[in-house]
Amino acid sequence: MPDNFTNNGAVRVLVNKVDDSSTEQYTSAAGFEDETWAKVMRIQPHGFSSHPVKDSHALGVAIGGRRDMLLLLGGEHPDHRPKNIGEGNTALYNSTPGTGINLTGQNIGIGADGALTITVPSVTFTCGGTTVVIDAGGVTVTGGKVKHDGKNIGSTHRHTDVLSGPGNTGLPV
Repeated sequence: MPDNFTNNGAVRVLVNKVDDSSTEQYTSAAGFEDETWAKVMRIQPHGFSSHPVKDSHALGVAIGGRRDMLLLLGGEHPDHRPKNIGEGNTALYNSTPGTGINLTGQNIGIGADGALTITVPSVTFTCGGTTVVIDAGGVTVTGGKVKHDGKNIGSTHRHTDVLSGPGNTGLPV
């Protein structure tokens, strides 16, 4: 095996700043023995992108053992990482507490302190024998019952005291 494969080294670094404006993401980082790097490429897996906060811990890999050819992997801040997620579970998170997606056993949890925005052409939810489809035509419910405050508002409901004209409907029964 060529020597350059055996001479690679790694160092733990703290991310100082991230430049996410280009086709690659570059960071400035500091080592633990007063070493600093001004423009280090941060490698991320395909289909995934993140922007680590200042003082995130990362792994610096020195290609061929050359510290001037450092690449950065990872980037995690101990104050923002969710704790105690459980063996085999996954959390996708950012730096805002309570915001993220948790895959726990057979459950998916979405936490958002602000609004949850989903922009897609249509959404289909199926639970047991009930299917709800939301699309450009509106909301379609198939199976099950539609209730509001315990009152059936599905296709078989009826109103009391209904008179012709606006504003004259009673509550559904």
